[in-house]
Amino acid sequence: MGRGPPGAGMDTLTILDTDVFIDHCRGLAAATAYLQGLSVAQRATTDVTVMELYKGAVNREQLTMIERFLARNYVTRLPVSTVTSQQAVSLLLDYSLAHGLGIPDALIAAIALARIIHHPKKSAG
Repeated sequence: MGRGPPGAGMDTLTILDTDVFIDHCRGLAAATAYLQGLSVAQRATTDVTVMELYKGAVNREQLTMIERFLARNYVTRLPVSTVTSQQAVSLLLDYSLAHGLGIPDALIAAIALARIIHHPKKSAG
């Protein structure tokens, strides 16, 4: 876990949040269809989301199931970096009072924003 999927390059990643994984594990067809509709190269999540999933596990069996699911489905994990941590602080300053933004979601948003800024889509040209 933590490595990109086989053949992963500069494909557009879809960053999956905790609720997608939980809904899939609960058997919600829409979540499962959504996950299956993504190519292996598109599947990503953040280390923050992985921590949320681990924290939500109630026993070792669930923890192992989460680890296996992420590994078997080649979900690329995007880490928290110094830049994303600093961006998350800025996001909290701007949005915590007015919109109730919490620390985990600020970190996830900062990681997603860093992907957009550092890996912009190539224009057709």
